[in-house]
Amino acid sequence: MIFGLPIPFYLLQLLMQFTYLNRDTPKFLLLQSNKPDAMKEIGKIYSNANSPAECEEIARHMFRNVQKQTASITVEQAFCSRAYRAGSGVSLFIMSLHELTAINGVLLYSNTILEDIGGPITPRVGTYIIGVINFISSICSLYSAKAFSRRFLFIGGHFTMGLSHLAIGFFILIGEGAYAIIAILVFLFCF
Repeated sequence: MIFGLPIPFYLLQLLMQFTYLNRDTPKFLLLQSNKPDAMKEIGKIYSNANSPAECEEIARHMFRNVQKQTASITVEQAFCSRAYRAGSGVSLFIMSLHELTAINGVLLYSNTILEDIGGPITPRVGTYIIGVINFISSICSLYSAKAFSRRFLFIGGHFTMGLSHLAIGFFILIGEGAYAIIAILVFLFCF
């Protein structure tokens, strides 16, 4: 694993989040009962929403037609249909950057990493702890996805993962294996 390689990917994701993907959708806001913010977003997005009454009409129409469950479309529709193509492309790009943050390196080489950095636990016990933290974070993600906005989870998660990577590198450089292990576990939890 190349030290510092994931950092540019975090920065690119954060830059995209603050520029291109900088707000939640009106549908998401309506489903979260956040009507004032949804009305603001509708006013920004729709050119025919010049008055609060027109924004209200669009919001009513959206709320009536929004699916409360996940939509089911085919792979062909996702990549070939004009309605879904741009969203599918952005999602694939974000997913690629997300995977390049070195999660696979940590999971696949955890024994080697834990052996090299030392610390108060054996590599085998460390691998067990990593598995347990992965399991716990997966369970927590089910609840956090409903409690927080996607934007908050995306920015907060990637910011924390970036700080965790910096902490891992720093603690390895100064020879503090125990703190490096804690930083690895924080990274895995936020992933």
